[in-house]
Amino acid sequence: MVSLDYDNVKIVLCDYRDAKTVLVCEQYIGIQYLGHWDECVVDNIHVQNRNELTEKSLEIVKNNYPQNICGGGSRKLDDEWLECIIRLIDNNEVKIVCKNVFIENAS
Repeated sequence: MVSLDYDNVKIVLCDYRDAKTVLVCEQYIGIQYLGHWDECVVDNIHVQNRNELTEKSLEIVKNNYPQNICGGGSRKLDDEWLECIIRLIDNNEVKIVCKNVFIENAS
């Protein structure tokens, strides 16, 4: 399950025993997931420094908000951005650009 709110993307992952782990990407500015067919089994998850999706996300933000880039939030264009990459067993990837990634206790 994936949920989005103003600040966070939360992804609930279940293992073969149905034990749940919640991956949280804080202060996200971009999400990419293209070409889903029938697999949603996670192969691996890793976090890397700012990359291509970060640059695309920031460019869109700049174009969408040319007059008021600051808004009312705590995000800034020159913040340190991370890309959380969730690779599925069919080699498809879910990519999320955010400021922080952590595991939350599942309820």
